[in-house]
Amino acid sequence: MKQLRPPPARKQDPYRKHLIAASVLLAAAVLLFAAAVCFLFWGGQLLGEPPEQPASFCYRLGVYEDRLAVYTGSSTRPDRILDIPLSSLPEGDQRLLQQGIDLDSEEALRQAIEDFF
Repeated sequence: MKQLRPPPARKQDPYRKHLIAASVLLAAAVLLFAAAVCFLFWGGQLLGEPPEQPASFCYRLGVYEDRLAVYTGSSTRPDRILDIPLSSLPEGDQRLLQQGIDLDSEEALRQAIEDFF
């Protein structure tokens, strides 16, 4: 009876182990980068940080019944109605005032009103 011999040993590619290790490291780096990006974009909400608040303002210069009006804070009712008809102003100013102009101080409000006279 003939004895079976094992097949001859195949030569291993010396770079195969390095290629596998590099692939694993690259995949780990990609996952780490994705986790960092997710943390930067959504991490604040997950950690319970309050969302950013819009900049606060003290006054809003706007319109009330075709007149310039001053609103305080986020009030929907004007605190002062000025005797300046909206129709007497240029169209660009009219559009700005209809959207409302937010001002952060009494001085800024005074200056804005002077600009419309």
